[in-house]
Amino acid sequence: MKKKILKRYVYEGLGFPVVLKNVPTILIRGELTPDIDYNALQKAVLILLCYKRAPLTGNEVKFIRKYFEMNLTEFGAEFGCSHAAVMKWEKFGNRFAKIGPATDVCIRLFSIYRLHCKSSAFKELYDRIKIQELAKCQKKPSHFEPFAIDMSEDLEMAVNC
Repeated sequence: MKKKILKRYVYEGLGFPVVLKNVPTILIRGELTPDIDYNALQKAVLILLCYKRAPLTGNEVKFIRKYFEMNLTEFGAEFGCSHAAVMKWEKFGNRFAKIGPATDVCIRLFSIYRLHCKSSAFKELYDRIKIQELAKCQKKPSHFEPFAIDMSEDLEMAVNC
């Protein structure tokens, strides 16, 4: 089996494109395939979504909901809204989900809490994410940029959360 490190690989398996940087690959049946722990990748993506500066997209909200194995009603109840509201958010796909900035932050804090991260992660997240910035982004036309993860650094951070 031939192994190679790719500087850039676009992974679409989470419902939205994730750019993997420095990803180890393996040649299987003539095709390069990422040689990674997909569970660790999902956790790393979830943690990094919590810290991103732009609002969550519909597909990112759907990923978070599915990661925690929640249906629309259960997820909506966590944030004081109906399953129909969650469906509406998710329909935005790769565009900003038109979630109120406070709810967006609550989804991120909920994720950190459910991952059982250290308590310092709450303060760091709250200090880093500015509700005013999220509100400004939501008023502008949404421009989707693929999510990027450096496999040599970010994956290790997620495992140590």
